[in-house]
Amino acid sequence: MGGLLLAGLVSAADAIEAHIALQIIGWCGLFVLGVAMHVVPRFHDNAPMAFPWPQRASLGLVAGGLCVGATSRVTLVAGAGGSALGALSAVATAAGLLVAAATLSRVLRHPTTSARPITHWLWLGLAGASFTALLYAGHGVVRVASDAGATPFAWRRAYEAAALYLFILPFAFGVTARALAGLLAWRPRRVALDRFAAGTLGVGGTAVVCGELLRFGGLSDLGTVAVAAAILAFLGGVRAVEPPMKTTAPAWFRRLILFAHLWLACAALVSGWSALSTGELLDLDSGAGFGGRPALHMLTVGYVTTLIVVVAARLIPLFEGRPLRSTGMIVGAAAALSASTAIRALDAIMPLPTGADGVAATLGALGYVAGVAPLVRLLLTEREDAPATRRAARYS
Repeated sequence: MGGLLLAGLVSAADAIEAHIALQIIGWCGLFVLGVAMHVVPRFHDNAPMAFPWPQRASLGLVAGGLCVGATSRVTLVAGAGGSALGALSAVATAAGLLVAAATLSRVLRHPTTSARPITHWLWLGLAGASFTALLYAGHGVVRVASDAGATPFAWRRAYEAAALYLFILPFAFGVTARALAGLLAWRPRRVALDRFAAGTLGVGGTAVVCGELLRFGGLSDLGTVAVAAAILAFLGGVRAVEPPMKTTAPAWFRRLILFAHLWLACAALVSGWSALSTGELLDLDSGAGFGGRPALHMLTVGYVTTLIVVVAARLIPLFEGRPLRSTGMIVGAAAALSASTAIRALDAIMPLPTGADGVAATLGALGYVAGVAPLVRLLLTEREDAPATRRAARYS
């Protein structure tokens, strides 16, 4: 989309719209669902799950819908019915999210005792995924009914909030509380604080969504404060930033996971403080451009994307039964993502020299490429050197 913007084939507003959808639903959402498809059945005593058609349908609908939706914003396409195409793509994307949510909900309905400590996070994530799907479909349909195909701003902010606070974060928190806490030997979880975090996140996220749809800023601010409190309560409950007990996890893995959670804490503090004061730092579309959204970038780039890259570097080799030989690139990717996030945050607080946004964008792009490239190579290369079969590796 950046290349199309530079070539004059897409407007700045449409490029931002596509960037948000591809980043939040395409990058973060699909990874969350992919991990959930692997781990949720195992959390539930290997409960049966329909496979492979629901997964293929969900992936095809979400990925295809997002790609068509981004294409519909190109100037030449938009002039030839792009709004209607965008609405159809939004409905397809929503259908894919609903298929995934329905598939995982059938797994969660199986009786079990092993997953009970995190079931509240998983159910909240499934409800949030369904809510996000409906809002995203409504966002696409309302765009057709609007003058000149312009997307109503309130709908965009609503589905953003639902996707981040009610869909992606609950799944990330649930997997963190169950899998990462064990892998990194964190101290025993404070269950009451963890449940308080889940309930507060659900209430706060819903308040933000409703406030955006109703254009009631006070409700959105109250919801944002509740979300910030929920994030801090989760960190206190799962004890992610406390010194761990003895663990055999690699040092690079431990440190990068810690950095990701520090960005999560920063996002909570910045967003909560902004909502309680003037709200300037949380203005989702301020005159400062992308740099005017520090809390959003701390959350999506500093926390979620770093978590995706680092966790994928640990899980994909296990699933594939082969070691990852490029851990240095993963560390470099995390460093580039953190630098990009820091520059955007500083630029929002105090204006940096001209070109700072370009440096931040370049570092962010390099971070994505460096984090994904070794994992794609691992997935595409031959498996002759695999120490075990794929099935055995999944249960190792």
